[in-house]
Amino acid sequence: MATARTNGDDIDFKSDLESLRADVAALAGDLRKLASREGNRAYDKVKGAADDAKERVSEGAEKISAAVTEKPLTALLIAFLGGLLIGKLTGR
Repeated sequence: MATARTNGDDIDFKSDLESLRADVAALAGDLRKLASREGNRAYDKVKGAADDAKERVSEGAEKISAAVTEKPLTALLIAFLGGLLIGKLTGR
């Protein structure tokens, strides 16, 4: 029972402290919910970007496959020259 009198005003520190604790607990709960919601939003954005990238890579692979099927000798020559270039650049 921490009650004090100051200039005629009653100050109940115990009830004020309990009220403050309840407010802090509610604030912590709200912050947890906010962090969870923002985490979910970030996850959805990253997942969407990854799905888009996967789709683009798949489309690119299909285009390359079609080009190799249409002109296999040209594709072989390009791969050979690319290998030579990479070999020269890496010093092997």
